[in-house]
Amino acid sequence: MPTRDHQGYEPKPRNDAYTILMVISLLAMIAACAIMYFELRKYPPDQLIAPETSAPKPARTGR
Repeated sequence: MPTRDHQGYEPKPRNDAYTILMVISLLAMIAACAIMYFELRKYPPDQLIAPETSAPKPARTGR
């Protein structure tokens, strides 16, 4: 067990539940990105282009 015998030395803080939750969250995000990558590989590249949309033109006010 580390002690504080030396001047300025403090033991490292231990990992708590929040650190473990952050690691689990990071692993879930990496897994989700990998799954999305493999799902997108199934489609041909020309189908990945966003479709053109035609937004309605704003109404003109009569001033």
